[in-house]
Amino acid sequence: MKGFSCRCGFRTVSTSRHCPRCGKEMTPAEWGDRGRVLSSARLTVRNGDAPQKIRIVLVAVTDGPKIVCFSEDDLSVGEEAIVSQVDGRCTCKRERFEDDPLTT
Repeated sequence: MKGFSCRCGFRTVSTSRHCPRCGKEMTPAEWGDRGRVLSSARLTVRNGDAPQKIRIVLVAVTDGPKIVCFSEDDLSVGEEAIVSQVDGRCTCKRERFEDDPLTT
């Protein structure tokens, strides 16, 4: 994942080049795409007559920022997740291991 990092320790995937914490200019940075779920909430949104369920998840990316993302998986706190970013929208999914029948 690409984003920005500041000398004060703030990290983000936002496109803003100035740190919201200290105001200094941030430098480009990269992180892996895996992290741990810190929080997860399921919302029901009405779209006309059909309710749509949306899951919003807060993930602490390993050595990176905390990212709010959308997920189709029912993720629990402490679970590992893979985060992806396309056109500024972050999504995450459950980490799946090939030899684990519970996640395949």
